[in-house]
Order: sequence, then C-alpha cells, then structure tokens
Amino acid sequence: MPVSRTIQFLCALALVFVPATALLAQAPAVELDPRLPTATARILRSALESRDALVTGEDTTIERGALHLGSIVQIGGRLLIEGRVTDDVVAVGSEVTLRPGAEIGGDLTVLGGMLNGSTMAQVRGRQTWLREEPVRVDRTDPDRIYVAYEARPAGFPIEPKGIWGIVVHEYNGVDGLAFGLAAGLKDLPGQPRTELAFGPVFRSERGDVGWDVVALREIPPAGITIGGRVHSITDTHQRWQRGDLANSFLSVVLADDDRTYFERTGYELWGERSFVRWPVTVRLRWRDDEYGSLESVEPFALFDGSGDEGDRPNDGEPPELDEDGWPVNPPIDEGRGRALGLRAAFDSRNVPEYPTRGILVSAQVDQWGFGGDYDFQWGLGDARLWVPLGGRSYAAVRAMGGGLLGDGELPSQFLWRLGGAGSLAGYDALIEPLVGEQMALANVRAHLALPGSAGMFETLYVVALADVGDAWSEGEDPEWRASVGGGLAAHGRLRYVGLFGAYGIEDETWKAVFVLSPWFDVP
Repeated sequence: MPVSRTIQFLCALALVFVPATALLAQAPAVELDPRLPTATARILRSALESRDALVTGEDTTIERGALHLGSIVQIGGRLLIEGRVTDDVVAVGSEVTLRPGAEIGGDLTVLGGMLNGSTMAQVRGRQTWLREEPVRVDRTDPDRIYVAYEARPAGFPIEPKGIWGIVVHEYNGVDGLAFGLAAGLKDLPGQPRTELAFGPVFRSERGDVGWDVVALREIPPAGITIGGRVHSITDTHQRWQRGDLANSFLSVVLADDDRTYFERTGYELWGERSFVRWPVTVRLRWRDDEYGSLESVEPFALFDGSGDEGDRPNDGEPPELDEDGWPVNPPIDEGRGRALGLRAAFDSRNVPEYPTRGILVSAQVDQWGFGGDYDFQWGLGDARLWVPLGGRSYAAVRAMGGGLLGDGELPSQFLWRLGGAGSLAGYDALIEPLVGEQMALANVRAHLALPGSAGMFETLYVVALADVGDAWSEGEDPEWRASVGGGLAAHGRLRYVGLFGAYGIEDETWKAVFVLSPWFDVP
C-alpha cells in the first residue's frame, strides 16, 4: 500500500476510534458496596459489563429525534429521554423522566430514585421500578462513583403529607384559610404508581370541616391509570384563570379574589388510557355531586378594597363589593348533578412544569343528566403552543373556546367569567359584560430572556402580552375585547413570578397584573 494511502487509512481509523476512546475515558469508575443485595448487585454488574453501555453520573438528555445506539447506565443525577434508546436502560438513585414519544428498545430498570411519565412512552422490554431498593449514590470524586447500601426501615405503610401532615390549600373570600390534615400511602416496593391520600379540610372562617379522599393506580403494561375521589370541598370554575398561590396571596394582601365559589359534595371515578406511539391520553370520567351556594365571609386582608368599586371604569357593572372590599360571592343553581365526561389530549411539551417548546391540544365534552337536577351538554377546546425564539427566549400562545352545546340551560356555577390575569389581562374579573354561557379567547405571551441571572432566579425576561376574547349567552353577539401590555418576569427556584401592566383597549384603562405561576400552566 502506498505511504500516502496508509496515512489516509490510519487517519480514518483515528477518526472512528478516538471519539469512542474519549467516551470510554470519560466513564467514571463504579464501585459497589459489598452489602448490596445479591439481586441488586447482579443487575448493576451486568449493566456495567455491557460492551456498548454509556455509564454516566452526570445529568443526561436524549433529545427528541435523537438516537442512542446501545444501553445507558445512569448512576445518580437526572436522565431525560425524549428520543430513542436502542437497548436497555438501568438507573440507580436517579430521577428518570420519559417524555411522550420516548422509546426504549430493551428493558427499563430503575433502582430507587424517581420514574416519571412512563405510561406515555414505549418500553419494548420489561419495565421495573424498585422504589424502595436500599441504594445510595455517593460521588466525592469526578472519576469515581460509589453505590452504597442504605437500609430503609419498613415502617408503617401510611405517611403524613405536606409539612408534618398539614396541607395548606388556599385563602379565599368564602373560606378564609382552607387547610387540612392529610396522610397517604407510601410508595410500594416494586409496584407501579399507587397513590392514596385522605384527610379533613378545615375552613377557618366557616367553622366547619370538609373531607377529601383521592386514590389512583397505574397499570403500565396496558398504559391505563384508574382513580377515584370522594369529597366535600370548596370549588370554583375559575381555577384555570389564576393559580391557587397567586389568588391566595392577592386575597390576603388586597382582598383581591378573582373567583366565584360553590360547595361540591360527592364522588367521581375515572380511567385514563395513554398511547405509546403518540403522546396522547384519553380520560373517561363519571361524576355525581351535590352543589350548594356559599356566602362571602369577609376574612382578614392587609389592605381592603373598599375604595376600588368606584375606581373601575369598565363598560358594565363591576362586581359587587362588600363593606370590606371583598367581591360578593353570587348564589348558584343548587342541586344534584351527574355527568359522564370524555377528554382527549395531545401533549408534546418538553417540560410540562415549565414548557418552552411543544404543543398541548385538548378537547372535552361532558354530558349532564342521568336523573340529576341538571340536563345539558358542555364542551371545551383548548390549544396551546410554545415556540423557542433562540436561547432561553420563547413565546406562549393559547386559543380556546367552549361552553353550552345544543339545548339546555347552563347552571350559573358553570358560566364563563373572564377578565383578570388568566384570560383578559386588561379588564377586571367578574364584570357582567364578560360573563356568559359561551366563551372564545386567544392569548400571546412573548418572553425575551435577558443576559445573566439574579440570585435565586435562573432567567430574567422582558415579556410582551396580547389578549382578545369575550363571553356571551344565547341571543347575544360577541363583543370582542382586547388588551396589550408587558412587564418583567423571572424563572428559577421560585418557579415563576411576574409583574405586568395591561391596557384594556375598549375601556382605555391600565391594570396591574401580578403572576406567581407560568402562563397557561393549568391543563
């Protein structure tokens, strides 16, 4: 062989083998505690001895559309799979997340740690999650990982929830502080996701006690989850517009409660089917509830809103305020309702807790009747899109519409009540012109990331917002209202916080908007 061709051949070999050698050189040495159970040690040794295994203790991501040839051994850290892994995945003391559309060609074995989203991904082999496996991952040296034995007491199968068994639900104008004592089922070793939580719910200003019991069971091979709930709770039809945390904070400080409330006592049963080929879930639900009206109780607020009523220039009656400035909670159409509902959703968001790209599209239909006091059909369509704009910048877009379908009369507790930060930011919530049986709405939130970070915040944003929508009833025509505005937001360890100004174009007024959760974060 001529010298020049020999040199070319050796260079080609170098290009092939050097990256592989570099990858092997980066793999940390893994030591196993001799006290580990035999079965656990056998699983780990077999995985580590695989010739094509990627062994890592760092956070690992297999992105959507990416293909990883071979197996993965994740020890500690986080493993996020959106794309495809051709062979086995073994994780020890790790947080494993499988996104919709993820595919594992072999077995998935998780020892301890966490496993999220498994029913919406495809695992061709066996799926095993040994939640209570006695392992702990120690890494004091970048090149060395020690998998230690950590015995865990069996203990009682029920454990307290929240903080020492105390769960704070919310603060509002009909309950004051709603909190509960809650306990639940511990994670069961080697079992699919199983949850049971129960406890009383105390309402500080009402002097009574409700209850809430929730249970679910995941059946991974079939992609099915079943669940149920028995409850006597305070509920609202406006939770999708403003999160519990923001509504509670503004209620305590300014008596600014953007919701109407009712009491709901009864039960519900549901089953959900997830599909592995597409990020789609379908849920069928049965509800049987007794609905009752609730009166305002005028709880404590740092600053009352008694002067606000005359300051609201909206083209319609503002919400009635009591003498302490709290919106007066309206009565509802009391009675018993039974409903059969169907919901389908397509979800390709990259991180559901804080998406910056992806799509969430859902459609829901509820048929009320079946011998109860209500007889109507209700539907909702909702499309949300997150678009990356480069770096950490992104835009969030939402379009939704729904309400009464066909004949029937919509009970007042199901009326759409727009306005406020979650729907039309430039208008007050609960005003009469924005109440109706039908609703259509569109929103845009563009986030431009600023360079650098500030303390507890990972990213600072300049935000631009735009809204258009209306609510109306039979015999009325939509009178579209629009708002525009902007402000600053931050995301980090405190999740999301933002302060904005929004201008209601039809009313020619500015509103201050305070947000404590990501836009459009409620499914």
